[in-house]
Amino acid sequence: MNPKQAAALLTNNNQYLITACIKGVKGGKYEPLISWYELLIDNQMTLATLLTLELEQLPASARQTFVRVMAAIGCGFFSYNSELVFLTFSLFTRLFGQLKARDDVHALALKWFLAQSPLSETSNEEMTAEKLVSDEKATQPSHLELVLSGGLRLSLYAITKHREATRHAMQLYQVLCDSDNQMMFTLYTAEIQKNTKSVLEYMELVGEFLPLMSETDPEKAIESGLVDFWLDLSSREAENDFKMQNKEKVLAISLLTEIWLLFTDYIDEKEAVTNTLLFVFKRTVSERAKSIRLISIAYLFKVLERLIELKKKAALTLYRTLIFSLVESPFDPTIRELYLANFAELFRNNAKIPVEWLVEPLLKQITTQLGVTFVLKVFDFTFMLSLVTHPKFKEDHSSLLYTLFAQVGLDETSYATASHEILVATLRRFLSVESKNSSELLEKAKEHIRLLFESLLELEPVSKAAA
Repeated sequence: MNPKQAAALLTNNNQYLITACIKGVKGGKYEPLISWYELLIDNQMTLATLLTLELEQLPASARQTFVRVMAAIGCGFFSYNSELVFLTFSLFTRLFGQLKARDDVHALALKWFLAQSPLSETSNEEMTAEKLVSDEKATQPSHLELVLSGGLRLSLYAITKHREATRHAMQLYQVLCDSDNQMMFTLYTAEIQKNTKSVLEYMELVGEFLPLMSETDPEKAIESGLVDFWLDLSSREAENDFKMQNKEKVLAISLLTEIWLLFTDYIDEKEAVTNTLLFVFKRTVSERAKSIRLISIAYLFKVLERLIELKKKAALTLYRTLIFSLVESPFDPTIRELYLANFAELFRNNAKIPVEWLVEPLLKQITTQLGVTFVLKVFDFTFMLSLVTHPKFKEDHSSLLYTLFAQVGLDETSYATASHEILVATLRRFLSVESKNSSELLEKAKEHIRLLFESLLELEPVSKAAA
């Protein structure tokens, strides 16, 4: 390519270069563009020097020149090729690292990067979750609008197309923030939100940032205030019942869970934050939308496993919360099956967990509501059988369990086999000399056998008459 052809790529606001980055050149090849960006990276010190000299010698035109150069090399953000996008991020990261040596040049770079929303406009204003939620954007910008809109918006566009580029974007943001917690907070809250069209899009980006931030520098995420801000935002969205679609609420619940899992130590130290999370989840597990309830229950069990693993004080509180939420409303079979499956897994993995906290209220609920609002399913029998064999299942509850399922087996012949499995397992475990309730359990077993024989005798004349 001769110099005139190269210059032609930059005409019409870089439209031809953008097209080349998107589709490739000469039949969709990206190798020439990749080679060009690699050349720029190898010579980024020279490029930084030229931009610095331009500002020193031609201050009147330097700003316009700087914007044009940044817009040209930023065209790689539009590419369908992930390698080209990675190289574009790498080029900006290294170039801005060089420009930090001069405060005036670094300020110019920062101003271009935040072109759509200059930092000076928001630095004195505190960003809150309420302001963030209330600010909604519209319409997807065109390539022409994006190329003129600054580096942050370009980088966010690249992330939405290539989620795997998030780590590269965060490395660039780290260079820009330069260990300034306030700048980091402003960039990840006000500035990024101004360059997204909705709270949903913003939260999707937060979901990409969170795991990488907790991996690279979790303390900085906490000290800058980002963790608290995202907790506040997600809590509000999870509780918001006005103009909310399930997608937004599900994403908010997911973010709350992820923050709890990634920053467990920090949250456990702040009782007020833990209580807020528990309050929010108590509401979401009681949502009218079944999808929200199912997701909330699954996430809470995931958090509980993590808290138990780390031996956190909030584990028992969350365990009680899940028990109460099941016992208060056990009637939907889909919801109940999810609860029981997760409790069974929890008990298998944690032999010392106090299962009696669940056993007594659940058995009483079934006893009082059976045949009215509670209908037994196969998974109920499976769960009860697993409870009987758990090391922490107490013999004090064996009598209540035996009475319930003896009656179930007598009332419903279709449940007889499943009920008898539970009864036999109960007798095998607790019918012994050492058991203080063995005599009571034995009497119940004798009574059950007597009633069973009576029911069989009642059926015999009917069978003969039918013959």
